[in-house]
Amino acid sequence: FYFARPIAKKPTFLRLRGSFEYEIQSWKYSIPIFFTTRGFDTFRNREISSGGSAIREQLADLDLQIIIDYSLVEWKELEEEEPTGNEWEDRKVGRRKDFLLRRMELAKHFIRTNIEPKWMVLCLLPVLPPELRPIIHIDENKLVSSDINELYRRIIYRNNTLTDLLTTSRSTPEELIMCQEKLLQEAVDTLLDNGICG
Repeated sequence: FYFARPIAKKPTFLRLRGSFEYEIQSWKYSIPIFFTTRGFDTFRNREISSGGSAIREQLADLDLQIIIDYSLVEWKELEEEEPTGNEWEDRKVGRRKDFLLRRMELAKHFIRTNIEPKWMVLCLLPVLPPELRPIIHIDENKLVSSDINELYRRIIYRNNTLTDLLTTSRSTPEELIMCQEKLLQEAVDTLLDNGICG
């Protein structure tokens, strides 16, 4: 899924919509440039984030105090409501109140411990030291290594392939790049979660 997030101080396609009301001719001729291969890359990099970077940007923009304040207001409104007599609706309200309490507790914990929510998204992959993932010589021609070495090798290979696709050719199909990004994410998931993708 994608989040649209215009970056300030850059002319973006999402901001150009208002310009059409004034019938400025130069915008009408500039728009198709955004949808060429090179132009779309610029458009995507400025306005659309996907994957972990999108989640990280959303977490970076959180104002924890506002989350606490809005959650408290909503919780108080739900607390003042009378039971409806409908068991399903009353349980739904109860679950919502429990959710709001957990949200406020988590936000307060982040504030109290001075933790930024964006720190929950990994930007750099931790690598175990070689002592914890040894390669052992059995015979002259035989090596035995830890399974984790194979996982790291797969990540490095897929990352290098993605880097080559992004840097060497401007005509690489977007679907191929997205497929390679998914393969890289699956390799990282396998390393961190023992194959549990998500």
